[in-house]
Amino acid sequence: MDDNCEEVLPRAVPSVDVRVCGLCVKFPFTPYPSQRAVMSRVLQGLTKKQNCLIESPTGSGKSLSLLCSCLAWQQKEKAIYEEKVLMAEQRKATEKACATKTKQRYPDKTVVYEIDASAESAVQNPDLKWDLPEERVSQALGNAKGCSISIASSDSDDDFQPSKKQRRSTSNTFISKISKAAVAEGEQEGTKKKCCDMQEATPSVVSSEKTTCKDKGPQKVPLIYYGTRTHKQIAQVVRELRKTVYGSIRMAILSSRERTCIHPQISKMSNKNEHCKELLEDKGCSFHSRVKKFENFPSVYQSGTIEPYDLEDLVGIGRQFRVCPYFWTLGLVPQCDIVFCPYNYLIDPVIRKCLDINLNNSIVVLDEAHNIEDSCRESISLSITQDQIREMIRDLEEMQRQGVSPDEHFAIAKVMSALSIWITRHSEHLNDYRNFDSSGKVLAGNEILALLTEVGLGEQRFPAVKKIITAITTVEKETDDYIPTLMASTSSMLQNIVLILEYLFVDSKKYVEDFRAAIVKTVSKKRHSGTHSGWLSKAQATGHSWTHTLSFWCLNPAVAMSDIKHKTHSLIVASGTLWPMDSFESELDTSFPLKLQTGHVISSDSVWIGSLSSGPTGQQLTATFKNTEILSFQDEVGRIILDVCKIVPRGVLCFFPSYSMMNKLVQRWKNTGLWNEICEYKVVVAEPQHMDVVSFDAAMEEYYDGASGKALECTQSGALLLAVCRGKVSEGLDFADDSARAVITVGIPFPNIKDIQVDQKKKYNDHCNRMGRPVMSGHTWYETQGFRALNQALGRCIRHSSDWGALIVIDHRFTERESYRKGLSKWIREKLCRYWTYNDAIASLRKFIELKMDKQKKGISTEDLVQTPDDSTQMSTPNVTSHVAHFPKNGQHVRSAVVNDNVESGYFCLRSAVPIDVDGPATLNSMYVDMEIGAELTVSEENMTLDRKSDISIVSGSSCSSPELF
Repeated sequence: MDDNCEEVLPRAVPSVDVRVCGLCVKFPFTPYPSQRAVMSRVLQGLTKKQNCLIESPTGSGKSLSLLCSCLAWQQKEKAIYEEKVLMAEQRKATEKACATKTKQRYPDKTVVYEIDASAESAVQNPDLKWDLPEERVSQALGNAKGCSISIASSDSDDDFQPSKKQRRSTSNTFISKISKAAVAEGEQEGTKKKCCDMQEATPSVVSSEKTTCKDKGPQKVPLIYYGTRTHKQIAQVVRELRKTVYGSIRMAILSSRERTCIHPQISKMSNKNEHCKELLEDKGCSFHSRVKKFENFPSVYQSGTIEPYDLEDLVGIGRQFRVCPYFWTLGLVPQCDIVFCPYNYLIDPVIRKCLDINLNNSIVVLDEAHNIEDSCRESISLSITQDQIREMIRDLEEMQRQGVSPDEHFAIAKVMSALSIWITRHSEHLNDYRNFDSSGKVLAGNEILALLTEVGLGEQRFPAVKKIITAITTVEKETDDYIPTLMASTSSMLQNIVLILEYLFVDSKKYVEDFRAAIVKTVSKKRHSGTHSGWLSKAQATGHSWTHTLSFWCLNPAVAMSDIKHKTHSLIVASGTLWPMDSFESELDTSFPLKLQTGHVISSDSVWIGSLSSGPTGQQLTATFKNTEILSFQDEVGRIILDVCKIVPRGVLCFFPSYSMMNKLVQRWKNTGLWNEICEYKVVVAEPQHMDVVSFDAAMEEYYDGASGKALECTQSGALLLAVCRGKVSEGLDFADDSARAVITVGIPFPNIKDIQVDQKKKYNDHCNRMGRPVMSGHTWYETQGFRALNQALGRCIRHSSDWGALIVIDHRFTERESYRKGLSKWIREKLCRYWTYNDAIASLRKFIELKMDKQKKGISTEDLVQTPDDSTQMSTPNVTSHVAHFPKNGQHVRSAVVNDNVESGYFCLRSAVPIDVDGPATLNSMYVDMEIGAELTVSEENMTLDRKSDISIVSGSSCSSPELF
C-alpha cells in the first residue's frame, strides 16, 4: 500500500483508500461519482481557502462525503503541523544543550542563543504541502497530562445570553472512554492545571469576535463546525461518522438546556431555561456541581475516545455519571476536532457570543442549508408585541422595588415605557398596508433613527443604554445569598434589542438602509379544535382582540454573513436542494468560487417524473391563486389525487403551496363526496397547521402505520399525507421506500405576496438593483424562493440508491415554459417528461408502477450496476474499480469513468454516434464522470486523451466558469 494511505486513526471499520486531489481519503466503500465530485470540490476549497456551494440530491451520500473530505484534510494538516512543532522543539532543545555546554566551558562569558528564524517561520508557514506520511497523524499533542477543562460558572441566565466570567483551558488532550474507574480517580483529584485564564468582558456582538485563549504558538489546525438544520439531522450525520475510520476524532454537540437537562424536576418543566437559572442562583444544582469534578479526570482526557455520540448518547452519559450534559459539553469545544450544532448557532450573533463560538480560521460546513438566506435575515431581526413590552416593564419595575440596581432597572423601564407609548400613538395611522384583519406602517432609514431617538434609544444615548442592559442581564453572583434577577424572556429580549441597535449604528450607520421597521396591528382570535388534526374540525372563535407588533426586519442576509465570511478558513454551503443557486452569492454577498451540482445515484429507471398540463376532463391546470378559487380546478386536482392513490401502493405525499389552499380543496372534496372516494384507497392524514410536538408526532405515526400497511381497511393500499411546502413535513422528515412511492405537488409555493415583509423584500431588492448593486431583482428573488421550496418538497421521495418512486408536478406552466423547468433541480429537470394529455401521463405512470412492483415481488434488483453494503441504511456501492473506466456495451447506461490527477481541473465532453463498446482505462482529470451516452461536459484543457475506439471522440477548447459536472 502507498505510504500516504496508512491508517489515519485506528478504528475497526471497513474503508477504501480513495485518492482525491492528491489526498488519500478513507471512505467506507467505493464512492459514487457524485460523492467523489463532492469530495473533490471540498478539498479544493480547503486547500485554497475558498468557499464552496454544493447541491447533491438527498440520498446521494452528501453528508458522508463532506465528513470524510473535511476530516481527511484536517488530519493531514494536523500531522504536518505537529511535525513542524516537533522539529522546532528539537532545534530548541539542541541549542539549549549547546548553550549549557558553552556556559560550562566558558563560565565567565555570557552567551545568548536564539531559535533559528527559519525554524520559527517553518512552523508558522501556512502554505502546507502534502509531503508527510499520514502515519504522523496518530502522533498528536494529546500526550500532555494534567491539563483540564474549566467550565463556565453557574451564573448563565439563559442558553442564548452572554456568559458570565469564565475560565477555559486550551489543552490538546483527548476525550477518552468514560468509565467508573475514571469517576473514582476524578473524585480523588484535588488540583487543576490551567493552560490559560481568560476573563470575558462585554464586547459587541457586531465587532470582531474575541478568542477564547491567546495562543502564543503557531496557528492551529482549523476546527470544523458542522451545522445542520435540526438536532435530528445531527443524529443522522453522527451515524454517518460512525461508519468511517474518522469516528475516533474528538467531537462535541452543542445544544440547549431544553434538550439536555437531566434534573429530576426541572427536566419535566416547560421552561427549563428559566427554572435552571433560578436553581443555580438559589441552592445550586448537584449535576452542575459535578461538572467541575468530572472535567478534571485525567483518564477521561487522555488518548483514546468514545465512539461518535449523538445528543441522546450525551444525555445518557450525563445520567450515568450524574453530570450536567449542557455545561459539560461546553467545556469540550476547545479540545475538539469537530463540533456539531444547529447552524443557527453559527449564524446568530447572540448565540455565538453566549456559547463562546469563535469562527476565526474555522471550517464552517452548513449542511441542508437551502434556507440559509432566510436564517441570516431572521438572526438579526426582531419582533416584539406591546404586551411583551408591558411584561418587560413589570419585570424591570419589580427588580427596582426589590432594590436590585434600582437606578439601572428604572432607566430601562422608562425607555420601554416610551416605546410602548410610541406604539399606542402610531397605531391609529397604519395606512401603508390594510386588509380586513390587519393594517401596518413601514419605516425606513431616517424614520427608524427618528423613532429610536424619540424613545431614548438614539445613537447618542445607545452606548449608555447598552452598558446598563449589559450590567442588569449579567449580574455577577458574589455571595451565597439569593439575588433576584430578570426573567430569561426579559433578558433575552433586551439583548436582542441591543443587537439590532448595534447593527443600525455600527460604522457610521452603514446598515441602516438594509433595515425596515414596521408597526402592524392584527386581529387575534382564540380558537379551539376537537381533533388532533386541527384542520379537520372547524375552529370556533371565542373572541378577538387587537395585537400590536413592532418589528425590525433585516432585508439583507449579507449583513449577518459579514461577521462570518472574512473569518472562516472556508465556508461550505450544501444541501440536496440549493437550486436555483444564483441567489446565494448575491444575497449573502459572499464569493463561492467552487460550485457543484451532482446527479442522483439512482438509475434512470428508478424514478418517474412528469408534469401534468391537464386533468381527467381535459381542463388546463395552472395553479395560480385566482385559478385555485375555481371549483372545476379544485375538482380536477382531486380526481388526479384519486387516480394516483388507485395506482401507487403504500405511501403518497401531496404538497400544496399553503394551508389555506389545502384546507379549501379538502372542504370542496368533502362537499362533493370525492373525499370519501380517496379514503377508500388510502388512510388520509394532514399536516397540522397549529399543533404541538406530541400531536404532530401522533399524526405522523398514523401516516407511517398506514404507509407500511398497518391498520388498513380491506380496500386501502396505504396512506396519503397532505402537507404544505415549507412546512415541517417538507423540510426534514424522511420518507424512504414505502413511506413515499409518489410525491404530488400542486402549483408553485411562491411566498405570500400580501405579506408585508415579502413585499418589502421585493421592493428592497428592486431598489438595490436600480442603484447598481449586484443583487437579483425583486421578481427574480420571489420566483427563486418558490422554486427552491418546490424542489425541497419533491426531494422527499427517493432517499437512497435502491429507492424508487414517482414525482408528479401538477401545473401547466412546467409543461409549457422552459423558464419554469429551469427552476427545477438538475436531476429532476433532466428526467422530467412533459405530458400534454392526462391519459398519456396516467398510462405511463401505471406502467412504471407495475414494472417496479413486479420486480420487487420477484426480488429483482432495480440497479444492475450496484451492490448493497451490509448496512441496509447505507447507499449501494457502484461496481467499479478505481482508475479504470468501464463503458458498457450495447448502448447501456454509462455508469462511471474514473480519471487521474493530470490537471487541477478540466471538464470534458464525451460524444458517441453509436453505442459504445469500450473497456479500458481513461485519462481525463481528477474527477469521476457520470453521463448518459451522448451527454456533454465542457472541456477547459486542450491536450487531453482518452483510450478509446474510433467511435468515441474528444471535443475540447471551450471553457466554462461554473460547470455542471453531472
